[in-house]
Amino acid sequence: MLERYFNTELLILDDLGIEKTTEWALQSLYVILNKRGGDCKQTIVTSNLSLDEIGSKLSDRIASRIRGMCKVVAVKGRDRRLRCN
Repeated sequence: MLERYFNTELLILDDLGIEKTTEWALQSLYVILNKRGGDCKQTIVTSNLSLDEIGSKLSDRIASRIRGMCKVVAVKGRDRRLRCN
């Protein structure tokens, strides 16, 4: 089941950390990130959480994999979705 996440050239994980977490989901996410990092596959992760918050909410192992395989870009400013209201 995870094979397609391993093999796609670009994987985008949007809003990481908002989902309900289960042990299976956390383990699957770790396996995906670990495999993609080892294979040097492009992965984009977006989140409203800092890496420290991801470590606390999801796991330090997941935060460590993201830190090791991604360039962290902090985007600051007002929430653009608020302009639509």
